[in-house]
Amino acid sequence: MRRLLCYGDSNTYGVDPDTGLRFDESRRWPCMLAHGLGPGWHVTEEGLCGRNSGLDDPSSPIRNGRTFLPVVLSSHRPLDWVVLMLGSNDFKSYFHQRAEAVAGRVVELAREISAFDYGPYPAPQVLVVAPVRMDHAALASGKFDEESLRESARFPELLRIRCRDTGF
Repeated sequence: MRRLLCYGDSNTYGVDPDTGLRFDESRRWPCMLAHGLGPGWHVTEEGLCGRNSGLDDPSSPIRNGRTFLPVVLSSHRPLDWVVLMLGSNDFKSYFHQRAEAVAGRVVELAREISAFDYGPYPAPQVLVVAPVRMDHAALASGKFDEESLRESARFPELLRIRCRDTGF
């Protein structure tokens, strides 16, 4: 059995932005991925609404994705693949983040995943995925502003370049 871990935020958790409830398995991307991969694969959903790439969030201290990562990697090993999809929540207006800094932190998380001590197991492959692009609907939450949208729009290309330059 091959094992794949999806580590991310509300997009990975599968929150419905209209209701705030969780989508059922037929609409969550990790579940659709598991279905597409078929037998022989076990896909673990490790999504947390509000999780970011390594910032201490004053509204919720458990949202720092770097802090919780070692626990997740330890509890789900052995792993063949980790899909890392974070960055959206880093653009909350109170963090004042530039896309370059967010891309750097996400790549650093990918490095941490690769370098983690998996004990007797080999390190997994890491696939870094840029989150879905934020649109003006994100402004309704009050956590994002126009600058958040501008920076998040720059993020996917900067992340792609950082990943290419570092081998992810």
